[in-house]
Amino acid sequence: MKDYNFNEIIDQIIEKSLFTRRQIEILLSETHQDAQTSAGSYYRQRSQVRHKTESLIYTAVLLRALGVLSQNGLSMMEEVAMNISVIFDSDIEQSSDILEVLEKIVKRSVVM
Repeated sequence: MKDYNFNEIIDQIIEKSLFTRRQIEILLSETHQDAQTSAGSYYRQRSQVRHKTESLIYTAVLLRALGVLSQNGLSMMEEVAMNISVIFDSDIEQSSDILEVLEKIVKRSVVM
């Protein structure tokens, strides 16, 4: 498993997501040894994470089609996600600024 830096920003994003930190660790693990769990548990949890991810994508498509998610919101989230991926490899200390921007984008993306 690639060694990801789960810093404060990533931890707070995980906390607000539909996934647990353990599910993210399973998602990023290549083997059950990397995840430090039994093979059966690893593959069961990996399947659950895959199903949850697929459901999340269907949900985003549905909400966008119904006009609940703004068109601009999805592209802004994609841009933010690309920028946040850099955070895995860094030691960012200005977490409140980054999380504030992300929260504003998320709130503006929901049209209801």
